[in-house]
Amino acid sequence: MNKPPAYQHYAKEWLEGTAHLSLEEQGAYQRLLDHEWERGPLNPDMGELANLLGVSRQRFAKLWAKLRRYFPAQADGHLANPKLEQIRAAQEAYRQRQSERGRAGGQTSAQARGQASAQARGQASAQPALKPQGKPEASSPTSYLLKSTTTIPSESGKPVQEARAESIHAVILPLLREHVWRPDGKCPSEINGAPWDERREGTVIRELAKSYSVSELEVITMGLGYMVRGLAETERPEWLAVGSKPSLRAVYRSRSGVVQMAEACKRAYWLVENRKPRKPRAGPESITVRLPELA
Repeated sequence: MNKPPAYQHYAKEWLEGTAHLSLEEQGAYQRLLDHEWERGPLNPDMGELANLLGVSRQRFAKLWAKLRRYFPAQADGHLANPKLEQIRAAQEAYRQRQSERGRAGGQTSAQARGQASAQARGQASAQPALKPQGKPEASSPTSYLLKSTTTIPSESGKPVQEARAESIHAVILPLLREHVWRPDGKCPSEINGAPWDERREGTVIRELAKSYSVSELEVITMGLGYMVRGLAETERPEWLAVGSKPSLRAVYRSRSGVVQMAEACKRAYWLVENRKPRKPRAGPESITVRLPELA
């Protein structure tokens, strides 16, 4: 079976999830995704990755500082974007199902034609022609990533839903360590008097992932970090102390309610991001022409 030639690009998720990246970083991110789709998981050699983007090693090192978290290392050392591999697994599973349905439909059609021919010759079979069972699914091959509960196996052998949960965990935990669990990046050992660790945090992340996309959870996590750093005071609820090390449980089981607190975190994120100075657009350097003084 030929490999899928394309993958779906969700504009809303992309715009929200990459809003904190510069235009150059977004282009590099997209180019690496395209190479991964065509080649499979990427070789971790920095020189080869720089060549894929057509930039120097020094320039790539600066870009990679922002992009490395989107391409975690796999068991064999290669680098892969978890969400892209989910889409690949879902597309392959969908194509395989459609192929099997096509073969079954072909056999049914051949059987029906044979019986019709026999009837024309007055030798109709006593067995009625078989009818196709059900209709081919019209849903998108990647719709399983967000909606379906069908246990479609991924390349790792795990159901797509389980693989999706693990990939979200791999994206959100580093954000928590960097933006929320400051300054040491360690998960709080206790939340509201109860023992806490990253395993319990993972359970909260998986529950939130049932209602929010990866991009939305990234924005929510960073917004929560801005609140506890005192950068978004207009959105921070009184019960969330500046300088504290909260869990995402503050969103999932908060006094404000899940939706209200999640939206407050989103507003906090954009409040801070919109205050950041924008990089000037690249353009030709200004040239000053000095006219000779008139005598």
